[in-house]
Amino acid sequence: MVTMKQHILIVDDDRDELVIYLEALQRLPLNIKCTYAESAEHALQMLDHLVPDFIFLDVNMPKVDGLECLKRIREQEKLSKVQVIMFSNGMNDTLQEKVIKLGADGCHQKACDIRTLSEKLIEILQLSTAH
Repeated sequence: MVTMKQHILIVDDDRDELVIYLEALQRLPLNIKCTYAESAEHALQMLDHLVPDFIFLDVNMPKVDGLECLKRIREQEKLSKVQVIMFSNGMNDTLQEKVIKLGADGCHQKACDIRTLSEKLIEILQLSTAH
C-alpha cells in the first residue's frame, strides 16, 4: 500500500518552534513534508500557491496574529478542506472556543518537550486520516 505524503505548513514567528516541530515530526511513523512561514503575512502569500493538508498556526504573532490569519484562510474556498490547528503558550478554554468559532479544526497548548508534542501530533494527524 502506498501512503500519500501529508504536507504540513507551520506558521510561527519563533524559529525555535520550527525546530521543535521538525524534531517531533521526525519521530512519527508518517510520510510528511513540512513547510515553514515565519509570519502570518508570509503564510498567506505562500497559500496563494500552496494547499497543504494541515496548517499549524501560532496564535500570538506581531502585525497579523494567528486569529486574523485563520479568518483569512477560512475566506478562501480552495483552503476550505485544509485542517488548521492553532497553538499558543496561553491556550485556555476561552481562546479554544474563540479559535473553534473562527474555523480552526483544533488547538493545543505549546508543548514543553518534544515527546509530548510528538504524541499530540500523532493524535491529530492520525485522527484526520481516519476520516
